[in-house]
Amino acid sequence: MLPKVFEKGSRLLKVDTETPITSDYKQLSESHRKSVISILSEMKNLVGKLKESINCIQLINNELATMYSSGSSIIQVEVKSFIDSTEGLSMKSLPMLENEIECCETYYKDLSKKFSHYRSNNYQDYYEQRFDVIDPCILLYMKLVIGLTGEKIGSFKKLLYDAVQDGLSIPKSYTLLASFKSICENRVGSLYLEKCLTDIGEERNIQFFRQAMLYNNITSPDVKEWVAKDVYETFICTGSSKELQLSQSIKKDITNNYAEAKYENLFNEAKNDIFELMERKEFFDLFKQSSYFKDLTHRLTALDDKQLLSKDIEMALKISMNDEIYVDVAKYLIPYNLVGFTDEFVTCGYTAPTLMGIISDKEIQRFATNSADVKRLQEFCQLAQKSMIEKSKTLTKEAITKVRSIQNNFIKYVESNNENVKNTLSFIEYIQTTPEDKMTISQILSRSEMAFIELKAKHHVAYRLLKKCDSVQEMQPILIQCQNALISILVDEHLEEYNKSLFWKPQFKKTSKRSERSSRSKMSKTPDLVQLNTSFSPSRRAFTPRVDGMEVLPSPRNLEEGSKRGKLLACISQSENDLRLTLEYYSRTFNQPEKQENKIEEISEFIKNNIQPKLTLMKENLCSIKSNEEYDKYKPTIEMLDNYISFIGDEIIYPQKPKTFIVKTNDLTLKDNLINNLNKLDIIEVSLNCILQKLSSLATNLRKGTTTIMKYANMIQHFSMSF
Repeated sequence: MLPKVFEKGSRLLKVDTETPITSDYKQLSESHRKSVISILSEMKNLVGKLKESINCIQLINNELATMYSSGSSIIQVEVKSFIDSTEGLSMKSLPMLENEIECCETYYKDLSKKFSHYRSNNYQDYYEQRFDVIDPCILLYMKLVIGLTGEKIGSFKKLLYDAVQDGLSIPKSYTLLASFKSICENRVGSLYLEKCLTDIGEERNIQFFRQAMLYNNITSPDVKEWVAKDVYETFICTGSSKELQLSQSIKKDITNNYAEAKYENLFNEAKNDIFELMERKEFFDLFKQSSYFKDLTHRLTALDDKQLLSKDIEMALKISMNDEIYVDVAKYLIPYNLVGFTDEFVTCGYTAPTLMGIISDKEIQRFATNSADVKRLQEFCQLAQKSMIEKSKTLTKEAITKVRSIQNNFIKYVESNNENVKNTLSFIEYIQTTPEDKMTISQILSRSEMAFIELKAKHHVAYRLLKKCDSVQEMQPILIQCQNALISILVDEHLEEYNKSLFWKPQFKKTSKRSERSSRSKMSKTPDLVQLNTSFSPSRRAFTPRVDGMEVLPSPRNLEEGSKRGKLLACISQSENDLRLTLEYYSRTFNQPEKQENKIEEISEFIKNNIQPKLTLMKENLCSIKSNEEYDKYKPTIEMLDNYISFIGDEIIYPQKPKTFIVKTNDLTLKDNLINNLNKLDIIEVSLNCILQKLSSLATNLRKGTTTIMKYANMIQHFSMSF
């Protein structure tokens, strides 16, 4: 069976492919469960053997300490040093891995009971999510093995960063699919989007966007430095493997700032530019029509009520539901007289036709208050499952009056485009924002009169009822009627122009672009990691969200503390903390020796802190010499300086005219020798300044990628030997 495709320019995008039938997913799920249990059993055996090995090592060390405490062994000192260095030897990952294995084992053994209650779609949901629980355990195992072998630390550092860049726990919520931005910023969402864009050769755009977004959230200087290098060499550097289509000005700014080690907000401008490019190319529409979007919905579907997010997690995710999302959902619901359910659809994340088709009967019963609404919602969902729902081209009056977010956007539109309704908008704002105890009868009557007269509706029934009230308390329900009446009148007058304006789209409300180049500041001195979870602090996390700096586990609703799932989630969180600390350690320990420019910096510091101060002191001493005996003491040093001058060769910068130094001796021959040597020192001093400039230029060129260390290898080696 051939995949369905649709054409976009000269490319073809996969829309749907042949997928396994339900029975296949059932078999695959059961097979995966058994494979994981087998792996966990082997890992459990490994942990037991390693614990025995540690105990054995400690026993041997104790006996060695006693044996080598006295006597005349030629390695006595070395043995004592070894025993001291391994005192309290333990593999810190072992308890963590042991705990993770236990949690995972319990989860996968219980799955066999859950499978017996699964419906057809549940197996596909599980199969798409099959790695969510086991991934943290496998990462801990990898860390343990690499720690034992001591190999490929550099590559594991990159793997760790990619794995824990924004957590390991994956909340089950369709709100992550609310907009193109929320998908791009979400790790799992961007993973499936990347698969989709790979089919049309555009995957580098989302890859860079994610890397740049996560780069901004790194607080550890050690991690930030090598990540900046990796992102620059992969996406920005001319001729790089995934070079982006950026303007020359943006690329030049990044290159210059990177060369000068100005890491703060290094990729912001490029990130925003790439996101706008993806929006212009309508990648969101392509993604929603592809099979990958459907796979993503299975990945984010809760397998049971215990996986549903609690309200504090929803808040911690901070997923922005902008006006455009509400308008888009409302347009799907308008033709079916369901626009009143727009808020419920958006809140639960049912923001696209594909998602609207998977609303359960249980969810419908929660939405609807009567049997007629239940029936209409069920019919709508059936049409969505068959991809047969229609979409209204325009908003209706009902949509604006019933959906608060759209109503607020409409009021902003009227406010920005019509100066003749200031009194009306002021009164609406007064009703919405002023507490009852702060209202007065006189203010209400005065404001309402100006508003209704302004709209030529002073005979409106709501206004007449308001004037008959004798107290603020009595006015409260009538005020709501007045507000609705005023908004209804405004909608009648401005609905057509509002629909044409597309005011709800973000680009129509953007202010002028601020140049981020002018606001860049020097990177703050971030203290080393002291507590858990300080290496990364994303402004909005797609996984394991935090509130006020504290990690919030995605605990299910009504979950009793100490339950199996609660323990599993706690294990995932602890593993994430451990892996993040490991990343910090690897970055701090193994990053520096890998830098080519380290030798250049070392030589520059040696010249500044050692050679130049000695030259200055020697010049002062030579000027103070009065006798040949004093001069003889400096002869060996001066001869060494002669050799040094011949060593640096072409780097010598000769002054155009020798200087006449003031010396204290009266001996003319000695005076000539001193002045001659002082001029030599002056030549060396000028040459050293020139060398420092060349070294600085070399470091900059290395960062820009316009040269290699080989070009200057001989010169650097030459300098090192002379020092």
